[in-house]
Amino acid sequence: MRTRQPTNKKRYKSGKNRMVYLKLLIPVLFFIFLISMSFLHVLASGQGREPMEAVVASGDTLWSLAKTYSPAGVDLRAYVDKVITVNSLSGAVIYPGQVLLMPQ
Repeated sequence: MRTRQPTNKKRYKSGKNRMVYLKLLIPVLFFIFLISMSFLHVLASGQGREPMEAVVASGDTLWSLAKTYSPAGVDLRAYVDKVITVNSLSGAVIYPGQVLLMPQ
């Protein structure tokens, strides 16, 4: 007479249980995906970093300050426009001793 091997019933999950887990897992993974994408967007755009202060020296121009403080790969014309906007300047005229916020 042969003895039967005990079967492990927990080894196989029914199709219903798998669907319940899948229905719960998909929204959680989607939420994690959205959070990670928004975090990467903030890092890539440079938002969230504090602007640096620059004291204008004699002979400095907005263009020369933009070359020094702009992040790599940023168009200098757009960066100068951003500096003008952030500092509420009426034009490109700056004076020695003036403190400017340089966006990052």
